[in-house]
Amino acid sequence: MATDSTGDFAGSTTSSPADLETADSVRGLGKDDLFSLVGKRALITGATGGIGGAIACAYAKRGARVFLSGRREEVLKGLAQKINTQETNTQEKNADVDAASGPIASIYPCDLSDRAAIDSMSARITNEHGGIDILVNNAGLTRDGLSLNMKDDAW
Repeated sequence: MATDSTGDFAGSTTSSPADLETADSVRGLGKDDLFSLVGKRALITGATGGIGGAIACAYAKRGARVFLSGRREEVLKGLAQKINTQETNTQEKNADVDAASGPIASIYPCDLSDRAAIDSMSARITNEHGGIDILVNNAGLTRDGLSLNMKDDAW
């Protein structure tokens, strides 16, 4: 493809960051609104690891209620306490969530290699919080073999 004198592809239409910001303000979106998770309920598996914990903190900062799952209950408790006491996690981000619905972070210890435990955890979250809007499948399990040939119990 050919480029014009500015280095852009010929015939392309580009917008400056200011143009995009103006367009967003016309639509009623602020910079933070685009990634708002206010009112969403997120289950994060593997929350006891570094990536899962970071995802949980980021989702909570964006206003989501986070359900932390992993095998190590003490680690889950520590992460939930951290999230629930973060200064950056203000109540105004969760203003539309009823205070009676509980803390921003809740723990659900679970061994994801146990199908019955998964079903029980899902039912518990649904009963206690009304459902799950976002699922982050972050837990790592090692099963060697071609995925097409794996049986359900290997998943």
